[in-house]
Amino acid sequence: MLDTAILGRQTNLGAYKKLFSSSSATGWVNRFALFIIYVWFGICKCMHQLPIHQFGDSHRTGLAHSLISPENMQAAMGSAELFIGLLFLIPRLTKIAFTLFIIHIATTFFPLFYLPGAVWTSKYILTMSGQFIIKNLILIICAITILYDHVQTKKNSLVRV
Repeated sequence: MLDTAILGRQTNLGAYKKLFSSSSATGWVNRFALFIIYVWFGICKCMHQLPIHQFGDSHRTGLAHSLISPENMQAAMGSAELFIGLLFLIPRLTKIAFTLFIIHIATTFFPLFYLPGAVWTSKYILTMSGQFIIKNLILIICAITILYDHVQTKKNSLVRV
């Protein structure tokens, strides 16, 4: 009994309880999943290890391509992904993270419509790049779950007060 009293005084568990109670277990699992995916892919893009430049190479027209090199675009996207991944770990910034996530994820779907040769082999068959884009539907569901959990947790905490 004495050991737990000493341990309780030496560690401030209240701060940790408050942090983790701001999301359900499901919310935290989804937060960590998006964090891992976004940080991992962000680092790979910043290190130029993911070939997103293939889309830029297959479509060399347009103002954006003439202003931004594929390498710089890849580094910018990687940095944005790192930032979004980190934001998902901060519950009070969930709405900002979700908004940036939606903007980012919307841009990943552009090649499906603007570069069909790079993502479709035939009417319903995707290339590997196309499959890579479609898997983002899972990320969208994960992010919606986080936002829903965040809103519900806030509602529940207001009701308890």
